Amino acid sequence: MKRTQLLQHPGLDVLRKALIRETRWQLIAAVALLLVGLALLSFFYKTSIIAGLLGLFMCVTAARYIYTFSAIKEAEDHPLMQLISYEPERIVWIYGQQTERLPFGLQFSRSSVLYFKLIDGEEFSVSIPGRYVKLVSRTLNRLLPEASFGFSEQKAHRYAERPRLLRKDAIQGKDSSPKG
Repeated sequence: MKRTQLLQHPGLDVLRKALIRETRWQLIAAVALLLVGLALLSFFYKTSIIAGLLGLFMCVTAARYIYTFSAIKEAEDHPLMQLISYEPERIVWIYGQQTERLPFGLQFSRSSVLYFKLIDGEEFSVSIPGRYVKLVSRTLNRLLPEASFGFSEQKAHRYAERPRLLRKDAIQGKDSSPKG
């Protein structure tokens, strides 16, 4: 499959929906932070300088986040989708972590978080419903063939030392070098 076809794959639609959902929740949290900051500022600005300053700090922080998150109108505007589409070489490692809720031994729900580690040490994470993790991972594996997939202590150590070493082309170049 060509790269342009893979970018339209249903596995990435799941990722796009998850990114939009998380962006909306982050926007809601930023608005709530703004409201709490305004309440602190309005009720305590005369009586407590610390509470007033805290409220002001919360308002400024919330305004910054509201500005950032409101700029993401659709999934393609999200920085992670921009990386996948235009700078895939910056993504060096992708792995998932699954959480199952089992009250009284009965599976209640399953959720997963996909972590995207970048060559410069930056990280993105996105929550995805557990039943779609394999589909998204397989699609990403085909779309980002040079990135490493799956978690191991060895990969974590390698990423901490030199993230570039997780790229498959770097691993193959290292293995194919003459031994001396």
